[in-house]
Amino acid sequence: MRQKLNKKWSIIIILWFLTGCVSYPAKGTDMAALMGKERPSFESTYHYSLGVLHILDDNLDEAIIEYEKALSFDPQSLYLITELISLYIEKGEIQKAIKLCRKTLYDNPADLNIHLLLGGLYLNIKDYNNAISEYTKVIK
Repeated sequence: MRQKLNKKWSIIIILWFLTGCVSYPAKGTDMAALMGKERPSFESTYHYSLGVLHILDDNLDEAIIEYEKALSFDPQSLYLITELISLYIEKGEIQKAIKLCRKTLYDNPADLNIHLLLGGLYLNIKDYNNAISEYTKVIK
């Protein structure tokens, strides 16, 4: 008897919550719209996902290829650029990482993350003057 009563109350409570959800539907807040950016394209997301799968399989060469494809569909994505730079660094392709940082800073001169990455890359190859220059830009 007690189990039937508990089931009955459980069903009533669930229905009560559901009616609240119907009465007050969630507002569709689009974070991309709030940030003033468009959502990434399907193609970009697809190739990024393939790149992640290749990383999980320890296949950095294929991951880089997929990230480069993703970036071709969404060339303004600083997230994709940063991820690709990180892959270049992990693979030991420091000059490619530096080149991508410079290109990105040409289009986004105020991006602190890219300045930090570039400063670290310069520091890694013992180019201290350029490293100091990048870190100075971050401080300013």
